[in-house]
Amino acid sequence: MKGHSYAVPLALALSTPAYAAWPFGSSEGKPHHRSQAYSTQSHHFRLYPEVAPPTPIESPQPAAPIPAQDPSAFDDFEESPLLTAPITPSPPTLPTFIGKEYLIGPFHLRPSELQYETLALIALVSYFLLSYLGKRINTTCALGWFDANKSEFQKEFAQYGIGPEGRFERDGGDEFVARVSGRRGVEAAVVTVKTGARHDLLLGAYHAVRGALEFGYQSGANRVVIDFKLRLPTATPGAKFCFALSSRSVLRTIRDSRWDLRTFTTVSEDFPGVPSDLIVMAESGDMSAAMLKSPESGLLDAIKEGAPGREYFESLIISDMPRSKPDEEQPTLPENDYHLILTLILPPTSSYASTKPFISLACNIADILNGKSVLLPGISVVKLRMRRAEVLKGLKAAAPAVVEEKKVVEEKKEDQSVAKKRMEKEREEAKLRQMTKGERIKYLEKQKKDEREKAILKAAKAQAAKAGKK
Repeated sequence: MKGHSYAVPLALALSTPAYAAWPFGSSEGKPHHRSQAYSTQSHHFRLYPEVAPPTPIESPQPAAPIPAQDPSAFDDFEESPLLTAPITPSPPTLPTFIGKEYLIGPFHLRPSELQYETLALIALVSYFLLSYLGKRINTTCALGWFDANKSEFQKEFAQYGIGPEGRFERDGGDEFVARVSGRRGVEAAVVTVKTGARHDLLLGAYHAVRGALEFGYQSGANRVVIDFKLRLPTATPGAKFCFALSSRSVLRTIRDSRWDLRTFTTVSEDFPGVPSDLIVMAESGDMSAAMLKSPESGLLDAIKEGAPGREYFESLIISDMPRSKPDEEQPTLPENDYHLILTLILPPTSSYASTKPFISLACNIADILNGKSVLLPGISVVKLRMRRAEVLKGLKAAAPAVVEEKKVVEEKKEDQSVAKKRMEKEREEAKLRQMTKGERIKYLEKQKKDEREKAILKAAKAQAAKAGKK
């Protein structure tokens, strides 16, 4: 067969039985001659492997039915003691605790499981302890200053001290107030010693952070403020004016916080004889001369460099006008509101008595303002009155515009309130439409009940307020 092609047409190969294409072998039913294994037309043949016939699939047999059981066979099973006896659950097994444990009666105290609670308790106890110690330190500081200056107050005034101890009263944890009276040119004086916020760590931190971020911020801590309520001048009627002498470090704070000094005074930085670290604010040169150049006041001598207690002086303010701006709708200016305010820095413990010269100075100035025969020239007194009349006229002229502006703002707020109520009503109506009849009845009854309770509470508050006024 050498040299012949082994390709057989596909149709011939498919039509030829598998055993007919096998030229070799001696199995039953298979040919033994090669001549029977190829086509007689083309004399070509191809060898094919023997393919096993498919195995028939047996159909599944139906399962045998389960024989019925006799119910009496379970009688002994139901009466078994294993089923009738109650089952007692075994107690849960807790994990073994490793560490210190303290038995306090029926309680088990395990410190290792209370770490965060322990830290919180330590922080809370520390806060209250430091607050208590801070109050004690503040009280000690205030008590030391009042005791060191008590003799000066008793020399200048007929009556000194308030409170059960006859010294001062505490106003909060860092303010201590005393009252003195009994002097010819002074109706009364209130002495306030404000210490640092040692009693409140959070407040102290707030002042520290704000002072670091905001330039010129003054918390008012560690200050002594003596507010003299002066009598009206008798020797020079109408000689009431605004005057201030302050340190440069608090100039901005004073002018920003006081309407009277912003409105009536001008700043003078180079007044003769005044140190460079102090600023003069006055309505005119006559006031400055009356307060600084007069040898009777002694103010220039007290503020010169090297004077006793000079380092603790902060400001001296004389004013017959209000600290805050008058009411814009119905503005008025006071007729009998004359004050002298002395502000000092609280000295250290060893120098509490260093403020005595300035207490005496303030009392002397109060006497001059009240009893000096010619405190100001007559023309200056006239100018003072005219200036106040002009300011009052300007405030009254601006009042209608202010009232109109407030009316516009109030109308706008009222419109917003009406719109808000309308939206709430529409929302409530939409909510009611989505409810069933029973739900709607319950909802409306609840609304009426709430309105009755509000009305009763409002009436009770009004009655309590009325009783308090009586």
